[in-house]
Amino acid sequence: SENIHKYYQEKFEEWKKTELENIKKTIHESVKKEFEAEFQKWKQEEEEKIRNDAIQRSCSTILGKVGEQLAPLLLFENYGINLKDIRFLGSPVDFIVFKGLYDGNPEEIIFVEVKSGNSTNLTPRERMVKKLIEEKKVSWKTFHTKTEINKILTNNNI
Repeated sequence: SENIHKYYQEKFEEWKKTELENIKKTIHESVKKEFEAEFQKWKQEEEEKIRNDAIQRSCSTILGKVGEQLAPLLLFENYGINLKDIRFLGSPVDFIVFKGLYDGNPEEIIFVEVKSGNSTNLTPRERMVKKLIEEKKVSWKTFHTKTEINKILTNNNI
C-alpha cells in the first residue's frame, strides 16, 4: 500500500508539473498575443501621427513657397510697389525692394521677409539683419574687379 501511495504521489507530481507547464505556456501565449495586439495598435497610431505630421509639414512648406510667390503681387496691391522694383534674395531676407527705381524716381529701399505660417517670428539671423537696418548700419561699396585683383597681386608680390 505504501508503494501504491508513492506511485500515485509521483504520478500526481508529474501531472501537477505538466499542468503547471501548460498553464505557463497558455499564460505566456495569451500575454504575448495581447502584447502583440497592443504593439500593432500603437504602431498604427504612431504611423498615422507620423503621416499626419509629414502632411502638415508638406503643406506648410508648400504654403511658404506659395506665399513667397504671392508676396510681390500683394506688395503691389497693398503698398503700390511696382513688381519691377522687387528683387528676390531668399536669404537672409526674401526680397529687397527699390521702390520707385523702375520709374526713375527711387524713394526707398525696403527689405521684405515673407512669413506664411501661423508664426510671424523672425529667426535669430533675420532679427540680427533687421536690427542692423533699423540702426542704419547700412552702407554702399563699389567693387571694381580689376582694382581688387591688382591689390591681391601687389600684396603677394606677384
